[in-house]
Amino acid sequence: MKVQFSYGKTITPDEMEPNSIYLDGACQGPAFNNESRSYSFDHHAGCSRFATLSSCEQVLLALDLGFDPTDMTVHINALDGDTSMSLWLLRNPDMAANPCVSETVRKIGRIDSHGPIGSVLKLHKCLERNPREPQTEEMVWEDQAKIDAWYEGGDDALPDPFEYPPCPMKGLDRQGR
Repeated sequence: MKVQFSYGKTITPDEMEPNSIYLDGACQGPAFNNESRSYSFDHHAGCSRFATLSSCEQVLLALDLGFDPTDMTVHINALDGDTSMSLWLLRNPDMAANPCVSETVRKIGRIDSHGPIGSVLKLHKCLERNPREPQTEEMVWEDQAKIDAWYEGGDDALPDPFEYPPCPMKGLDRQGR
């Protein structure tokens, strides 16, 4: 499996390359072409958030249904818990059947798609990035290592999650008063 990280780059379904997987917005909208083996696991463009699974939940379902990502290129344009977990699943398809992994995917996916509807897992927090910092391909592999460490050692194997700096407007109401 090859991974192509192009920060911020997006394409349309008409531009999908053969033997490629596009994660979480790299291709605008969900799209599947079995003939060319091109798949977009997007849940943003042209989607109903209520009716569309997050990218990692889509990947998990595809793997459960027999999807084989062998010899494909995975395209990523940004990193977050959903995208990183999606890539990890594609790299470790045999783990899709593990109940611990599938429950973690469900929790990460629900929060990614719908906001804080439950408690955020430490793993998910560790996969979040400071939006002010540019993302790099090196970060892709750092995230994969964090998921590997979590799978092998649980929360204790993870670093402290990124904490956003305090808001300089603390104490103000929503109107800035």
